[in-house]
Amino acid sequence: MLNVPNSWINGTRPFLLADSLLTTDRICYEKLEICTDKKITVLDEKKFVKRLQDSKPELIKNDDYINKLYERIAKSKTPRKTINSLYFTDVHLDLEYTPGAPATCDWIICCRNMPGEKRKAGVKDAGKWGEYSCDLPESTLRNMLEFMKSEQPNL
Repeated sequence: MLNVPNSWINGTRPFLLADSLLTTDRICYEKLEICTDKKITVLDEKKFVKRLQDSKPELIKNDDYINKLYERIAKSKTPRKTINSLYFTDVHLDLEYTPGAPATCDWIICCRNMPGEKRKAGVKDAGKWGEYSCDLPESTLRNMLEFMKSEQPNL
């Protein structure tokens, strides 16, 4: 294998997704095409999928397990326990959200008081309950959770 300095490979990051499936070996062999010792095995996707399907337990082998489960539940005369649940995800909470701070800025995260930042003319202020372009203020999340609890006390 050709000895390639890491700086060559690391220097190619602008056209790569950093920390992705593109390892230094893949970059050297596939992207730069300067390495001769192939360390990557290309899989035949059909054989790979077949191997996965063949390794499944018989119960789920035909990918109809969920349909059969629902059919069994529908036919059952046994009462089923109902549970209440609430599911929400990907809440972007900003503990430094500041109402009145610029809602747009030159930083990655706005709606905060940034030291030394010169406010641009015509920039909208961050509102009390949040802004579309910013992460959620703590007060909004707390209010949302309190509302859910008052509306659905069994959660």
